[in-house]
Amino acid sequence: MNKVRTDSVLITFLGRAHLDPSTGYRMARYRFPDGSVRETPFFGLALREHVDLGRLVVLGTAGSMWDVLIEHFAKHHGGQFEEQRLELAEAAEAQRVDETQLEALRPLAEQALGLPCDLLLTGYGEGLVEQTLLLDEIYEAVGRDRAVHFDITHGLRHLSMLSLVACQFLEAMSISLSVEQIWYGAFEMRDPSGLVPVLQLDGLTRLERWVQALEHFERGGDYGRFAELLEAEGMGSEHANLLRQAAFYERVLNLPEARRRLQSFLKLLEEKPLPGAGRLFSKRLRERIDWVHRGDLYEHQRRLADLHLAKNDYLRAAILGNEAVLTRWMAENGEGDVNRHKDREHARYSLQKEMREARRDAEAEDFRTLETLRNALAHGSVPEWRRIRELLQSPERLEGELRRILSRLLR
Repeated sequence: MNKVRTDSVLITFLGRAHLDPSTGYRMARYRFPDGSVRETPFFGLALREHVDLGRLVVLGTAGSMWDVLIEHFAKHHGGQFEEQRLELAEAAEAQRVDETQLEALRPLAEQALGLPCDLLLTGYGEGLVEQTLLLDEIYEAVGRDRAVHFDITHGLRHLSMLSLVACQFLEAMSISLSVEQIWYGAFEMRDPSGLVPVLQLDGLTRLERWVQALEHFERGGDYGRFAELLEAEGMGSEHANLLRQAAFYERVLNLPEARRRLQSFLKLLEEKPLPGAGRLFSKRLRERIDWVHRGDLYEHQRRLADLHLAKNDYLRAAILGNEAVLTRWMAENGEGDVNRHKDREHARYSLQKEMREARRDAEAEDFRTLETLRNALAHGSVPEWRRIRELLQSPERLEGELRRILSRLLR
């Protein structure tokens, strides 16, 4: 038996079957990925011997075969709790087991298992209300545990599907919690000798993490979220850190440094494809960072301004739009190095002076509006200019005006 890990819990489902009059489920010899074999009618009990656990949680409905499970425990502990067991057997036959009966027999289960155990009654998951309640019950059952294992071998089929949603839900509710494994004893895949393969379905949760990272990536453009996933798939931290660093530099608007990191990362991908689940998302990631091979700083600033405006990040859109105007003006007027801070600040003063002198020019008016919006958004202050105050009162008007200005100034 593995040593106990006190912050780890196994969630297992109990269904209703009478394939064997004494055990309910068929007795099976389960072969784990490491080659070890354990024989039991209840796969969750085999897992208890295989995985480092601090606690076991058994979920079942009022019609699950609680009586068969309890009798399995009682075999090794004499005639303890005989009255409660008889009462449970009658209730199970009528499919009306209640929480009080299960709680009364919890000490017997814990004695047999040698670790804390919760026997929890759930609904059948009929409709959204019951399904939501089941997720909440699983969340409460996990408590302060940091590592969760799911066994979806037994129980109603749709409850097993809900457990996959529960994995996503639990990790979303607690950043310090992780779903370690989803286990399935595939009885229908047993070999001629009767050995039942045990499948580890953690790939499903890993794929879901990639999907969530992709959604976050599409909303905010932060490809740094992929770095941790790539490390989990086997990519070295040195290479994964290129994405983290590039994402950081892009967030602080240091696009030249972000570009250098991404160029190194893309060169790595040319030599070696993304590992594991990353292969599925490789094309989209490449498309998103392929900008490093196209255009100059102006094009990169303009592209990011449009990207952030589409995501309703008005501050970044205004800042990047303003910087793109400055970059183009510097290039057109030969005003220093666009990548050098000192040159940009000197050119900014000259550009502002030129725009003030061209006060009645429509382009100058748009530039003044863009600068005032950028300052108001950056400092959270109430601008004196009434027109800007009105724009800041309406997301539709603000987005529309920014889009019009950027389209005109960055055409």
